[in-house]
Amino acid sequence: DARRSSSMLIDGRILVDCGTHTLNSLDIAGVSYDDITDIVITHIHCDHFEPKNIEKIAKNRHTPLNLWIREDAIFEEIPSVKVNKMPLFTPCELSSNARVTGMSANHEASAFPQHLLIEKDGKSIFYGCDGAWLINTTYYHLERRRLDLAVLDATMGDYDGDYRIGEHNSIKMLRV
Repeated sequence: DARRSSSMLIDGRILVDCGTHTLNSLDIAGVSYDDITDIVITHIHCDHFEPKNIEKIAKNRHTPLNLWIREDAIFEEIPSVKVNKMPLFTPCELSSNARVTGMSANHEASAFPQHLLIEKDGKSIFYGCDGAWLINTTYYHLERRRLDLAVLDATMGDYDGDYRIGEHNSIKMLRV
């Protein structure tokens, strides 16, 4: 029960995932919500996508908050948020001079999962939480790219027999 939601903040402006604990983490880090221009969502499970928290970030802004999410994702409208639909394998230009590409992920289909390739200032990050082994189309999209950072989950720890093996990584899987 001590597990927290995963998120990543790039250049103080791009927030990757906004889950249950994200606002508390931003507060601890002293991040002003007004500095965030874009939120990119990997999938719509509550530990990655909490609409009430996104609404709080968007509240009382002078410029709209951009939400980037897979094009077929189904969710209720969030006040004061500009929704940008992301077709898989199509680069999208964020407002902060970064580009993000959503790629197929091996996670519960009803959560509209996607792994992310984020490119900015000649650097690239692969963000692959909640997706276990790479789907072949994602692998082929990445195989000739130079990655500066790869972020992967190890939700299952270092033991065998977890029912989530098709959707999450273990330490052993990461070693492979």
